[in-house]
Amino acid sequence: MPPEQQDRRHHEEEDLEPLIPSNILDLASQRVFVVSFFILIQSWKVYEVLLLKSDVPISGGSLAPSNNFTFVLKYAIIDGLFLWILPILSIPYLRFSPLKTLILTLVLNSVTFFLASSQTVVLVTSFVMPVWKAIASKRELTVVGDSVNYNRVVDMESHFKGKLTIHYLPDSSAKFNPFHFDKICLERSENQPLEMPIEFNTTTQLGFLQLQHITPDNNVNYLNYTANTLKKLGRKDHSHLGRYPDYKNDDSRIFYLEIPLKEPGLYRISKVTDIKNINIRTYKSEFMISHCPSSKFSYPPSFDESKNYKCLSKTGNEEPLQLPLLSVFGVTPVTVKFNVNLNGKHYKTINSSVGEVTTKPLLQSKRDVSWIDSHSLTRNTLEQEILHYPEIMNDAKEGTLEFQLVEIIDHLGNSKRYNPASSDKDVRFDFELKSVPSFGITDYDSSTELLINGTKTIQIVANQNLKDSEFPITVDISYTNKEDELLSHTISKTFKSLTDLKQGIIVDKAGSYRLISTKNRFCSCEISKSNEVSFSQAFPPEVGINAEPIVDKCLGTTGYTFDLSLVGRAPFQVQYTVYKKQENGALRPVQSERGTVARVLRTSDNHHTFKFTPTAEGNYVIKFKELRDANYISTAVKLDEDKYTYLTYFNQISKVSFFENAGRYIETKNICSGESLEIPLYFTGNGPFEFDVDFVDPQTNKKLISSVKVKDAMKYLIKSPKQLIGKNYKIKVSNIKDKFTCDALIDERESITVKSRSDIPEAQIQVSSEVKIVEGEYANIPLDIKSSIGRTSSDKLEYKVANLYDSSKITTRSLIGSLNLKVKEEGIYTLVSYENSGCPGVITNKERSVLVTYYNKPNLTVSSENVMKQHTDDSFIHLNPLCQNCESLLKLQLEGASPFVVDYEIKFPNGRSESKSLEINKNDVTIKLPTSHSGRYEYRFVGVYDNLYTKKTYRKGKKELPNVMYEINPLPNAKFESSEQFSQVCETALNKKKGPIVSVPMTLKGKYPYQLKASLTHEETGKTKQIHINALQEAKIHLESEYFVGLGEHILTINELTDANGCTRKDFSTLNSYVIVVTEVPSVAKKGPKVNFCVGDHVEYNLTGIPPFTVFYKFNDNARKAELSFNFKRLASKPGALVIDGLQDSSTSKCYVDLSQSPEAQDELSVYIHDLPSVEINKGDYIVEDIHEGDQTELYFTFIGTPPFTLTYTRTLEVPAKGNKKGKPIVEKHTIENIHEYEYSVLASLEGTYEAVEVKDAFCTATKYV
Repeated sequence: MPPEQQDRRHHEEEDLEPLIPSNILDLASQRVFVVSFFILIQSWKVYEVLLLKSDVPISGGSLAPSNNFTFVLKYAIIDGLFLWILPILSIPYLRFSPLKTLILTLVLNSVTFFLASSQTVVLVTSFVMPVWKAIASKRELTVVGDSVNYNRVVDMESHFKGKLTIHYLPDSSAKFNPFHFDKICLERSENQPLEMPIEFNTTTQLGFLQLQHITPDNNVNYLNYTANTLKKLGRKDHSHLGRYPDYKNDDSRIFYLEIPLKEPGLYRISKVTDIKNINIRTYKSEFMISHCPSSKFSYPPSFDESKNYKCLSKTGNEEPLQLPLLSVFGVTPVTVKFNVNLNGKHYKTINSSVGEVTTKPLLQSKRDVSWIDSHSLTRNTLEQEILHYPEIMNDAKEGTLEFQLVEIIDHLGNSKRYNPASSDKDVRFDFELKSVPSFGITDYDSSTELLINGTKTIQIVANQNLKDSEFPITVDISYTNKEDELLSHTISKTFKSLTDLKQGIIVDKAGSYRLISTKNRFCSCEISKSNEVSFSQAFPPEVGINAEPIVDKCLGTTGYTFDLSLVGRAPFQVQYTVYKKQENGALRPVQSERGTVARVLRTSDNHHTFKFTPTAEGNYVIKFKELRDANYISTAVKLDEDKYTYLTYFNQISKVSFFENAGRYIETKNICSGESLEIPLYFTGNGPFEFDVDFVDPQTNKKLISSVKVKDAMKYLIKSPKQLIGKNYKIKVSNIKDKFTCDALIDERESITVKSRSDIPEAQIQVSSEVKIVEGEYANIPLDIKSSIGRTSSDKLEYKVANLYDSSKITTRSLIGSLNLKVKEEGIYTLVSYENSGCPGVITNKERSVLVTYYNKPNLTVSSENVMKQHTDDSFIHLNPLCQNCESLLKLQLEGASPFVVDYEIKFPNGRSESKSLEINKNDVTIKLPTSHSGRYEYRFVGVYDNLYTKKTYRKGKKELPNVMYEINPLPNAKFESSEQFSQVCETALNKKKGPIVSVPMTLKGKYPYQLKASLTHEETGKTKQIHINALQEAKIHLESEYFVGLGEHILTINELTDANGCTRKDFSTLNSYVIVVTEVPSVAKKGPKVNFCVGDHVEYNLTGIPPFTVFYKFNDNARKAELSFNFKRLASKPGALVIDGLQDSSTSKCYVDLSQSPEAQDELSVYIHDLPSVEINKGDYIVEDIHEGDQTELYFTFIGTPPFTLTYTRTLEVPAKGNKKGKPIVEKHTIENIHEYEYSVLASLEGTYEAVEVKDAFCTATKYV
């Protein structure tokens, strides 16, 4: 075909419309349905082939008998019709050309022909049967709920009694320890036996049971139980055994007995028979049991609990640790588990093995069981474990080391656990770990030596803080005298407390002291490196004094120059005393400048020189009394006063001064108008005196007037000359002679200057006035001052301030040295007095005054329409609570000179504070309060300022201002939980007229009760119903059936929520929705019309709804349930009636269909399971009867089932086969039909064995495999 024709045909095929429009059923679904129908046809074809090959008639009323020809012809027509109808449907990808359709038809016919051929069975069997056997051997669930193997459900042998056995009985057996008990033991302290179960599988009564018991001493004992004893044991309640997985309660032949085991050893069943003394087969099963293990800490008599500690010494010189022994009892070896705790925290778990295996292992010692004998052992296990794990002690620190016995496990695996929190000393041992302090000795006063007859203190020093519990502490110190070894000895002292230890050890001998041992209450302590001190002897100081007299030509000996030679340790102190000899010869001490009698000379040199000159004439005695150096600072060395006493007589040097007390040199005297001045002279020495007084110019030192000569003066006053009034001058004294005509001394630095003035100073306020100031600022009051010398720093102005509000309050104040009168307080100011450079002045115009007042301060008042009316306090203005994000205004009223500045702080609900400043150009303003967050807001106004009282000038602006407080209630919120935003409601719930059918949970935030507006929208139809709840008291929306439209999804959304605070939220997310699905009720239907089933068949029901399902049914009036993912399919393992009571699916609302309320529907679903028929020959006995040839005997067949019966029986003969095996070929086979009685007999006269191989009743067939 040319390409153009191919393209045109391709487009024509695309333009073809399918027979069923895609808007009714999409093309993909059409293809799925067609392919599914094709697979169904082929599956049914395979099914009929299997029936055809097995000679089973095909039901359905066929017009022609089923054979290979009709099978091939039928499916050639069916396959052909299917393939040739496909092009008519015109489904894309399934449109075949006539040629392709013909080829596919031939292929399917070939497959059908192959399936009908005789070789199909051989080929299919070789592949399918192994798979089928593997599947068939799997376990299946039965109608009674247990899981069984299909091959074990139907025991065909049990339906044919009389097989070549003497007595056809089900297999009888006995099993010892059927539940595989292990790790069980006998408590030695409790006389409580172990109840060992035995499982019996028999229909006859037990007659005798014998157990063999091999003791740990290898003695064999037998425990015999008669029929009466076994019967009594059988009456006990054994329902508690049902908790074991291997417990069987679905077989009436199986029962259990419990035999008490009281002694350790090996137990097995030796023999068991029934009441007729027929042996019952026993399983090979043995059980060993021993005493339960136990362990504890044991303490020998020598154990001293007071030494329950260990010293942690770094030197390794440790005393042995006292540990308890471990006593164990059990089958050795046993494993003991310890927990090691350090200071209450888990440190390590130790598993310690105690004892050894004394015999062969378990599998090799069946006859010798002596190894299970329990032994009592006592070992030093703790000591061994500490040696094995040295890190326990290496890592240990001061505190408590605890060994807790946790568990013991014997060789058989039996264990015993102990309470890890127990403090009983049998399972817990702890001891204290004591840190060993290190001690040394030191001399805190190492700078001083040991004085003669003195002492030194040896301080004991520890490397850590000592506790009171560590005392007493004993210290041994060795003393070594380097000069005389015989004086060496050891000092031992015990300190009872820390205070005692701090006192140290007092010694009085020079030499070397070394710390040799220390021990506290618990441990021998370590010696640090600083363990030795040495003391040297300090000898007393010495002094040599050389005195040289000081001679004056006028006064004679005026003093001494002392030269001191000192021996000792600097610095030195030499104490001496000066006495004046009275006329009566008595010595009177002369005090020093400091007022003390004893005088001390201090020097750091070994040679020192100083001069002594008395201040007054007379006889003086100088005595040197004591000597001290750095060592003997507290103990002075007495000097020989006779040797170091010096006598002298001399006159004092004459002196003249302007000042009575030394230290002053210059002074200026002021003489005011009309005043005079007298200046005294002070004389010391040998009077009377004569001298000259001169008045000189301060600048040129020229005499202003003639000198004044004075004679024979013992005291003198210099008077200011009248002719020098108004002038400045200095006073000088010269040519001074004492009575001995010796020059008297005057200090050249002394100077007296006189300033004389003739005017009187004046002061006044310039003009009376009124002044306004800002509080805190100053105002100048203008003054007029008249003075010849002008203002000076010593000027003093006194003024009065009268209180404006209380005229009786008048304050007088002084202003010194200032050039201006600055005032900053309100009041009326007037002048009182004036002094200029020490001269009093006058106040002119005293009536003049200045009135000073303050400008008014800015003020702030707050108002709001939302103020609480019933509650007020002094600290806050309380506003009524508001809702979040609502508007609230606060009005501020200001007084003062604009513009204003208001400082305030806002405290937000989260605790954060923010300071703000508001600039205002008018006297009132309205501000908007923040309401964006819920909680408490506080507005604190901290300052208000205006144009006069600014932040810089007005420091007192932070006065008491109003504060505002208000609460913001959060907007309520409702949210469906993300994990619970979907629920299902069964369709049957819509029939409920009263009460809610579904409760929708949600999370509510706000204050109860709420007003809720929501809408429920049916997604399929779009219909919406509004929901209004006026008083919602819980976090659930209860929906009644009236809100639901029908089947399908309903979407619940919240539109508006108002809480008890009156706050409303409307901005709910569209994603915050809840889906409620109204689902159909589940249904159940039988998979076929069949009502009667046989044991071994499968009962199956089809289920529709939301899987998984729960099917409630009764089997033989016993209620049961089954949880299924898909269809209900069960194996019929027992006969009975199966009735479906109800069905529940897995929707959220758990839709439940109660079929018990509909008897017709329940009857339609009920099925009946019949047991397979059974037949017995000669009442189940095997009888060997010898008869002569030609004789007859009667075979009695007894039936169990529902008549009519059909029986097939055979006669077999035993003939020799190959080898030693015998064969039993069937020589006769007879079938008898329509037997309506339960017993039937036939005559047999031929030699052989007769047995039934197949029996049919009205419902079922049992076939024996031969």
